Amino acid sequence: MSEKSVHLVGIGDSVNHGLANGERIFMGSAYGFAVGASLFAERGNVGIVTRIGDDLDYDPYETLRNDGIDTTGVSVVKGGKTALLTIDEDPKSHAWSFTVEDYGVAGQVDTASFPQSYLHAKHIHLATFHPERQLEWIAYLKSPDRFPGNPPTISVDLFLPFVEKFPAKSHAVASSADLVFINQDENRAMPETLIFSRISAGRPMIVKTGRGGAYYVHDQGAKFLGIHVPATKVNVVDTTGAGEVLAGVYLAQRIRDIDRRIALRDAASVASQVVTNYGIDHVRTLPRTNTVFKNNDI
Repeated sequence: MSEKSVHLVGIGDSVNHGLANGERIFMGSAYGFAVGASLFAERGNVGIVTRIGDDLDYDPYETLRNDGIDTTGVSVVKGGKTALLTIDEDPKSHAWSFTVEDYGVAGQVDTASFPQSYLHAKHIHLATFHPERQLEWIAYLKSPDRFPGNPPTISVDLFLPFVEKFPAKSHAVASSADLVFINQDENRAMPETLIFSRISAGRPMIVKTGRGGAYYVHDQGAKFLGIHVPATKVNVVDTTGAGEVLAGVYLAQRIRDIDRRIALRDAASVASQVVTNYGIDHVRTLPRTNTVFKNNDI
């Protein structure tokens, strides 16, 4: 679809999402990642892989396609049902309550849906979805000779309800990645802590702390790199989707060689705006930051 090559790919779920205010909107981890990436990516450089049913009476990815996201990897399954789930959040403690009404077509991995045009990607991000399916994707992406050139680096994002229910599998997902997005509660729920551990040695991590902002942590033994960026002070309404958007913003900038401190600053800033309302589409009107500071390594 695009004149440019897809350099960054996000894989995740697409969901008819029940919100705490009773509304149902289209969201999901693939969608949240794409919204964040669309704010900073060059047109056609970011693609997504996700599955939806043909039960929707509209094209949920039309606006993102117009914003320059490549949707070649969006599979519309004939006769299939788009996933239905509800995430409730306590307005004071922001504790999660996670209810799957129907996984629908999101419940199966279809590696054949990974477009040939994405095989030259530099980086692939596995957004939050069931760790069993994340592991299936990792096995596919890391199989020998999968990519014609240098294999892409892989990042993963974790989700507290899945970590609590499937700690060993979530740990295996994190241990297989080149970059891990995690928050403090997810770290504590692991069978073995990831932050400042043998698992994190040599593996960079983005640690999300909510009101405390975000950290880039890279423990290389003799060398340690730590970056902290604060969160914008806002009135928190609903945190659903903030982590997905943060990952999209950060990776879309890093794939353009923008300095990680700038990328993380903008990612935390946009994520702070996500939580000011239900859903995530309200952040799509935010201005971009165009300053480029080059640096290597995601």
